[in-house]
Amino acid sequence: AIPLRYLGTLLGNRTLFKSATTFLEMDLRPETAIEYLQHAELYRQKKLAAICIRICAESFDQLKITWFASLAPHLMKKILQSNYFTESIDGLSLCSKIASYCRCQMHKIDREMLLSLTSAKVMPVVSPEEA
Repeated sequence: AIPLRYLGTLLGNRTLFKSATTFLEMDLRPETAIEYLQHAELYRQKKLAAICIRICAESFDQLKITWFASLAPHLMKKILQSNYFTESIDGLSLCSKIASYCRCQMHKIDREMLLSLTSAKVMPVVSPEEA
């Protein structure tokens, strides 16, 4: 849908843009927000990316690791540091989720990024199993 929105904008085709936007509005939910976030970033759709980040941040407890395992670290950082990020899951589960993500992205995460993703503001509790 996002590539179609982009194409609609590029070609000046308002009908295509509106149709793709209508589909996005119906389909955008926690289960799809990660994929849409990646596409929004690729096609430089900043407003849409911000909406996706908000959905991911507000419903982080509903996100499965398989959905965000391949998410670029800078996008995960935006989710975790969003004003909409809430600790809706217990601290140990949150720690395990972030640790799993970091293991999936270990070759792309430098020291600075690791500190951002695991800061006390984001992850106030460290699971003994993950330490």
